[in-house]
Amino acid sequence: VYTPADDEFARVEAEQVGAYALGQLKFFDRLVVSLGARYDRAEDESVDGTLGLTTTRVDEEPTYKVGVLYL
Repeated sequence: VYTPADDEFARVEAEQVGAYALGQLKFFDRLVVSLGARYDRAEDESVDGTLGLTTTRVDEEPTYKVGVLYL
């Protein structure tokens, strides 16, 4: 019975990085605005030594948020 663990030529590497920033601004002692931004990047690389194939996948995505609060 073959299992992937038996294949000594297969290799998978993964890397993930993220950064986040958040800030708040206050106006007129009653209005608070919250701003945020996040960036994520993930990379996976698979190498099949038997066939000599390398597959790489990269995903990147920035996301943003805005909030308003009236006190």
